[in-house]
Amino acid sequence: MSTPYPPSLLRLISLFMRFEGVGRKTTERLAFNLISHWNESALKEFVDVLTSLKTSLVLCPSCYSYIEEKQCPFCCETR
Repeated sequence: MSTPYPPSLLRLISLFMRFEGVGRKTTERLAFNLISHWNESALKEFVDVLTSLKTSLVLCPSCYSYIEEKQCPFCCETR
């Protein structure tokens, strides 16, 4: 069954569908929420955070938590 959504909305829904365990209805809700309730500055902040994640986060070599600092706050607490 195809939906009458515009191609750009279908693309957004399909991107959300890449999340494991997230179904079609939830991805549609997420997409509609973004376009209906988020203003331009909130959307820009969301895009900026997503864009910087791959470069700002690294895995701690000891505990494998995601960190941004050189020293892991979790590992430092236990020492």
